[in-house]
Amino acid sequence: MKPTDSANDRHRGRLVPGAGPSAHPPTHAAAPGDGARRGLVHARIRTIAAPVERGPIEHPIHVQVQERGFRSLQVPRAEVLTRIGTRQGADIESGGERHVKHRQRRVRDDGQHDVHAARGARTEAAVPDPCARLARVPPVEDVTGKIEMDAATIDFVIIGAQKSASTYVHRLLEQSSEVYMPRGEVRSFEDPHYDDGGAGKIERIIASGQGRKVGIKRPGYLGRPEVPRRIHEQNGATRLILVLRDPVERFRSAYYHYVKLGFAPVADINAVIPQILNGEYQKKYRKLEEILSYGRYHDCLENYRRYFDRKSILIIDKEDLDDRDKLIGKLESFLDITIDRAAKVPFWSSNRGVYDETRLRFLRLRNRLCYRYNEDMSIRWRRRNIAATLINGLFHAVDRMLLVKVFGNEKPPLSEASRELLDSYYRCDQALLRTDYLDRAP
Repeated sequence: MKPTDSANDRHRGRLVPGAGPSAHPPTHAAAPGDGARRGLVHARIRTIAAPVERGPIEHPIHVQVQERGFRSLQVPRAEVLTRIGTRQGADIESGGERHVKHRQRRVRDDGQHDVHAARGARTEAAVPDPCARLARVPPVEDVTGKIEMDAATIDFVIIGAQKSASTYVHRLLEQSSEVYMPRGEVRSFEDPHYDDGGAGKIERIIASGQGRKVGIKRPGYLGRPEVPRRIHEQNGATRLILVLRDPVERFRSAYYHYVKLGFAPVADINAVIPQILNGEYQKKYRKLEEILSYGRYHDCLENYRRYFDRKSILIIDKEDLDDRDKLIGKLESFLDITIDRAAKVPFWSSNRGVYDETRLRFLRLRNRLCYRYNEDMSIRWRRRNIAATLINGLFHAVDRMLLVKVFGNEKPPLSEASRELLDSYYRCDQALLRTDYLDRAP
């Protein structure tokens, strides 16, 4: 295999089998900080309507884009193709020239796109326009079928979303004799050391499921920008399953989940929502950076679409979850398996959240005893010893057998103001999701 000369492929560290000199030579010299493009996120563009003639982009106009770490960098305009209109606004690459088909774009008088990161902190301006469009990074070359596989691979992954009944879907798939899935979540593809030999667990899982279709679940994968590439490199034909939920309700459940894990403070959710939206809480609780972005389903899916075609992604929504037979039929058709429909899989088999403040404070007491945290409290690891296991089990037993009966588990209500803030934050993304992925009117 020869490495391609493409600047993009060099940056990603990918090897494209059989590739010689790049068909897409870079239009600009590599600038300091180009390596940060891995964290490039889809950006929102403030614009006015202006017709654009179809044709190649002939010169590298640079635009300001904000990457995942919230630092500004210069990116060639040829690499930030504006997605306008519906699916007809597709990116086309041919003979080293990149063409853009669209009806309108947004430009400033000075000829440069004014781009703002969709994942940046929410400003005081305003409710996002549902008709706004997002900048789209060109898709990665599809190398499915070119990769030589000497061993079995992961066949499917439940990639999300957090707190959206993905565990229930997991339990349904376990009722098929043709499927092997580990009982818990598999974090390997988001392991910081994955590229340095951190994929060992994946190999052990594949070996355990020999002769069956192997699947894993990790709802956090949806919002992790490094994960799509890693899954694609492991198996370009992997099938992806995404379970969706109203993003506002998902945010509420996820917040209390983070509180229990020690990643967010015990506080009235209505008081902290404005501070999370403007980025104040993220300075102290870094993990909260993802609590908003994980609900931007369209943005997250666009990252996966760089590596996987639409047919490789099954989207399950509330209507599917409400109809068990319909849901099982979708899963069977998508994975080409048979599921035992007579098996009893109650919906409450999904992870039940904890919402009562007293119970949350009690469960947080065990965190330091049973887990280790990194310096900025954004990652935790289970302590692998008997004492930690016994302590963890004791806390859970006391909570489930005593505290839940005394204090209950009523979910605190969202105020009208809080709900409106979150609705405004997700409105644009939801409109694009319905148009591009759910085939519904925005």
